[in-house]
Amino acid sequence: FDLTGLPPTAEETAAFLADPADDAFAKVVDRLLAAPEYGERWGRHWLDLVRYATTNGADENHGLPEAWRYRDWVIRSLNSDLPFDQFLVQQLAGDLLPVPEDEQAAGDLLTATGLLVLGPKMLAEQDKDKMQIDIVDEQIDTVSRTMLGLTLSCARCHDHKFDPLAARDYYAFAGIFYSTRTMQNRDFVSKWMERPLPSRAIDEQRRAHQQRIDEFQAETERLQKSGVSDAVSSRKEELEKLQKQLPQHAMVMAAEEGQRANLPVHLRGNHLKPGPDLIPRGMPTILTRAVPAEQIPEGASGRLQLARWLVSPQQPLTSRVMVNRLWMWHFGRPLMGSPSNWGLQAEKPSHPELLDWLATRFVQEGWSLKKLHRLIALSATFRQSSIGPDNAEQREAALQLDPGNRLLWRMNVHRLTFEELRDSLLAVSGQLETTVGGKPRDLFASPYHRRRTLYGLVDRQFLPGTLRMFDFANPDLHIPQRSETTVPQQSLFL
Repeated sequence: FDLTGLPPTAEETAAFLADPADDAFAKVVDRLLAAPEYGERWGRHWLDLVRYATTNGADENHGLPEAWRYRDWVIRSLNSDLPFDQFLVQQLAGDLLPVPEDEQAAGDLLTATGLLVLGPKMLAEQDKDKMQIDIVDEQIDTVSRTMLGLTLSCARCHDHKFDPLAARDYYAFAGIFYSTRTMQNRDFVSKWMERPLPSRAIDEQRRAHQQRIDEFQAETERLQKSGVSDAVSSRKEELEKLQKQLPQHAMVMAAEEGQRANLPVHLRGNHLKPGPDLIPRGMPTILTRAVPAEQIPEGASGRLQLARWLVSPQQPLTSRVMVNRLWMWHFGRPLMGSPSNWGLQAEKPSHPELLDWLATRFVQEGWSLKKLHRLIALSATFRQSSIGPDNAEQREAALQLDPGNRLLWRMNVHRLTFEELRDSLLAVSGQLETTVGGKPRDLFASPYHRRRTLYGLVDRQFLPGTLRMFDFANPDLHIPQRSETTVPQQSLFL
């Protein structure tokens, strides 16, 4: 369940029990990490953090028909063990990296930046400047909490009440995203940014088709000059048909560089009350004292410089934040209690040296998530029973010393998420469709589809009651840890 979100088959269980080798368990871990289902399981964890949905929500609940491409990119990246530093850089600035020859790789760099476009937006907000700064605020909140574990968006209206983050830091950071284009236009109901995926085959088809259109148009103009009006009128309809048949590139939600801008501090967070000074684009001062950032060139938004700074080996937060999340998703509880708030109000880690060691090793081993999974899964701590030591006296002593199991003298019991529950029912009954990726489907519409729950529609405005009943992540927000409720509706549903 931890690595693939699915139960073992009877055959897999029997094979494991029959294997006398010392590395029998390690072989199971390696097999699961290599399975395509691994990316589906761990992709869902990441999608909770980055508020993935298939509709926009807010005032105009439009469908996001290309959002699934970002979801599939996450799954592919995790399955190929894309180093986590590159995983972050591509999401913040993939469009600014050198374009590879391979079309899939080139398209992936665009697709990754869907992170910045996915959030909910007030598309019909008529004060378009307010719409823009609200979108920037939502991006700051997602990026700062997901990657740095800091609540930087709290400094929009005033200096942070608890942490050394000034309003000037917020607007320096905001300038980076304000200089990034994630909206296609500022129409009455605005449209989010989409870009074409590269395809030489489509380019060639478009060239050939455009040549037919040009030749047809030239012939039509010749006939018009000759005065053959009846033929011209029917040809115009044919020309419109031809133009509509022009092959189109697949589109993807993606960001691009916008008009560069430094922002002033907005007094009380009000964009109509700008302060007197423009704040140069940059990262929070308290952190750049520890890890200096590259100078942002005048003609750049600063996204690439931000991304590189985030994954600097000297950066004290990024690796620790992710290691803490990964530990939490394995053990049910993080080493540092508030996984998306590492500020001064956060509780201290239960095992600070372990956290430091894991983060350091994570970076030294090339930011490989799979190596970190393997390290944890093969540890004696992970392999403990949830009952605790076999010896009753030792169990009782541990219970007295650490009743909340903060120090992990036994394994925590896990509750299955809704995805694991539904997928397991399909798997054990032999009905689960195992195709990886593709367009989303309505989970609850007839005919009932049998793909993994990850591939369902996630409607921000009309999230199905079944998902809410089983504590599905709120798709409007960054959700670091799902809540666990026990309510009668769950039993009644089952």
